[in-house]
Amino acid sequence: MDAYPNHSSTASASRRENLLTSLFATWLIVGLFVDGWAHNNLAELETFWTPWHGLFYSGFAATAAWVVWMVRKRLHTGASLSESIPIGYRLSIVGLAVFAAGGIGDAIWHSLFGIETDVDALFSPTHILLVTGIMLIVTGPVRSMSVRFPSRRVPRGEFLPAGISMTLGLLLVSFFTMYSWAPTSGIYQVPFAPSRSGGFEAVFGVLMILVTTITVSSAVLWMASRWRVPFGTFTAMLAAIGVLMSGMLDEFSQPWEILPVVAAGLAADLLVRRFDPAPAGMTSWMLFGATVPLVMWATHFSLFASFRDLGWTAELWSGVPVLGAMAGAMLAYLIGYSPTGVPAGSQDSEDALSPSYR
Repeated sequence: MDAYPNHSSTASASRRENLLTSLFATWLIVGLFVDGWAHNNLAELETFWTPWHGLFYSGFAATAAWVVWMVRKRLHTGASLSESIPIGYRLSIVGLAVFAAGGIGDAIWHSLFGIETDVDALFSPTHILLVTGIMLIVTGPVRSMSVRFPSRRVPRGEFLPAGISMTLGLLLVSFFTMYSWAPTSGIYQVPFAPSRSGGFEAVFGVLMILVTTITVSSAVLWMASRWRVPFGTFTAMLAAIGVLMSGMLDEFSQPWEILPVVAAGLAADLLVRRFDPAPAGMTSWMLFGATVPLVMWATHFSLFASFRDLGWTAELWSGVPVLGAMAGAMLAYLIGYSPTGVPAGSQDSEDALSPSYR
């Protein structure tokens, strides 16, 4: 088993264990997106017992069984229950309990109130419990790897579990805010008419872009601040979110909608490889934060104008990418700022990990 510095091997999760956790959690997240597709695209869902619910809940069962097995294996070595939970997985154990409660409640909820088929499905109390539990579960490998590799350097071949885990967390946030996922929105086709409803469609479109910017940029910036990630990580991460969101929301009716997200990921990978931006150099770090959303929205509006009629004025479609860049730069500042004077992700920051996070 891989050794973790300053921690007993019993409490450490190996690379293989973290990788298997992330793969089982991928099953869970794919099941969630298939279930989301059904809620969005099938007119009548009359029962809780559906194939997509089966895929979703079997993914949970497999992930739960694996996490419990990791703990059980350590118990057999004579360790206490507390010592048998791998570092970074205590919140995942909590997540299993939260998800189980939400799953039981969800079956009861659907029996009483029926099956939701639109955005209201995101806001039922039981679904909120499920999403909370899933987030705690799928981010276990990230928490584990953050303790295992406290500095920014990760040995070749060791990063994959954290990369998958972070991608799953980003997918979950995107799923739960699907109503504001801008790349698949056609709202820009509505002509800007301030005299009608105060230009509500344009305002809503801008808000969608800002929410999507915050969702995507937060994950990219946190990863880049925490580790020197392998080339291709961000491209793969954002390609996954682009493909799954497009498939769930519009069944790939406009596949070009995936390209702006992939372009943003590729831009992030190229910038990391060429300049290695980090919070220790705040100017280059904020430029990195600004460039990723700028590439995404400039590409998005260029493609949109090529495939659809663009109803927005020049001020809107040219200014919104700049607004997204400003939001990305501000996020970079907030993620990198440290009142202690030790920037996030710097070599000296490894001692700043709190005991509760460990």
